[in-house]
Amino acid sequence: MSPKEQPKFPTDLIPTEVAARLLGITTATLQMRRFTGLPPRFYKLGPGKHSHVRYSKSDVLDYLGRCLMEPTAEEGAGVRHGKK
Repeated sequence: MSPKEQPKFPTDLIPTEVAARLLGITTATLQMRRFTGLPPRFYKLGPGKHSHVRYSKSDVLDYLGRCLMEPTAEEGAGVRHGKK
């Protein structure tokens, strides 16, 4: 495989604890989101249940940006500003 054909891999991988802290949630909540297929995306490095899970910091921050809401005049309603 030539250098041009090499796949791009993220260089900003962070552990679950750091990703959870950036999102303002517990590691248990982030793990549950992962188990149920909810974002943010993650990388599983290595085989089996002893593999390491990492998140791309840019993916975590992008997900956080998609969660941004603006208050509206109606109580309890909001306008989503992030991408779908």
